[in-house]
Amino acid sequence: MPELHIAPLSPFARFALYFALASNIQVDVRPVDLMKGEHKTPAFLAINPHGQVPALVDGDVKLYESAAIVRYLARKYNDSLLPNDVTAGAAVDQVFEHLRSKIGGPVGSLVFNKVFFKFFGQQSNPEAITKAEADLAAAFGSLSANFFKTSPNHVIGSTTTLADIYLGTFLSQLTITRFDFTPYPTINNYFNNIKETDAFKRSHEQFYTILAHFAQQPQQ
Repeated sequence: MPELHIAPLSPFARFALYFALASNIQVDVRPVDLMKGEHKTPAFLAINPHGQVPALVDGDVKLYESAAIVRYLARKYNDSLLPNDVTAGAAVDQVFEHLRSKIGGPVGSLVFNKVFFKFFGQQSNPEAITKAEADLAAAFGSLSANFFKTSPNHVIGSTTTLADIYLGTFLSQLTITRFDFTPYPTINNYFNNIKETDAFKRSHEQFYTILAHFAQQPQQ
């Protein structure tokens, strides 16, 4: 059984775990305590020399980077979330990469500059916040107009794909900032639906426990 090393606050780690759970792929989840520096220990660096989560160990195979991990699992287990069929797989992969390019950066910037900066002894950057919010507004507008054509609950097609796993995870990351999705009804309804799915709940259980603690802290 593959070992999946994760930390709940990392959206990349949750993305890999969410993918495995949604695919019914059994993985041995190995929590990594970032606050204790477990990602910088020799044992972990032997898996990922860059000291980041997630990381996967499957026999002699050692992988890092969440996209590489989910593609490896999809190919090994012939998973429908990223179809092996060349045409169907490319269609899903195209949307996945589009989401990564439009959503990932602004989400990371907004979360860091509104919440996480204080834990790293740094200053928040108001200009970065403004840019991230504008980038997300543009991305959500474009997503609403160009996707969800077959089903309001799926980015592409009428069944769950890798694109849904990614988008659902990164929308959840925005909740750290108490992000208001209501100006984007298509995205808001999509997120409300995906939050109720079993795989999402299981992969985000620890995340929301930690988030409940954050909710008690003052926001900038």
